[in-house]
Amino acid sequence: MSYRWRFHPDHAPLQEAIARSARLSALGARVLVNRGIQSTAEAEAFLRPGLSSLSDPFTMSHMERAVERVLAALRAREPIVVYGDSDADGVSGTALLTGFLRAVGANVSSYIPNRLEEGYSLTDRGIAAIREREARLVITVDNGT
Repeated sequence: MSYRWRFHPDHAPLQEAIARSARLSALGARVLVNRGIQSTAEAEAFLRPGLSSLSDPFTMSHMERAVERVLAALRAREPIVVYGDSDADGVSGTALLTGFLRAVGANVSSYIPNRLEEGYSLTDRGIAAIREREARLVITVDNGT
């Protein structure tokens, strides 16, 4: 089985403008255009997003309760485990959240399951491993729904 890359038609003026303004190679600019970027401003926002571009996390259901629970765990120095997925964004998200919680004084560790042995997402085996750590709070990162 062989795969073949398909590119959208060239948009040379836009690609050149993006490459210049964002200091990208022609190929990098082309990739952005293929992703739907339609201006140098959109390219800049995509490549260097600011906090103002993030959506409000409190629009998520029960976020207030989740924040209160984490704060309670921090105050009580309860053991917290950040349970992440084994892919690139799961591992990096787990490291980022674990590092942040440690920086604010949490009693925190992380757990990333071996996908080949444990499967994907939150598993019984993973929960058993967390119980051994006597964690009182588990925060999942990139584990699907």
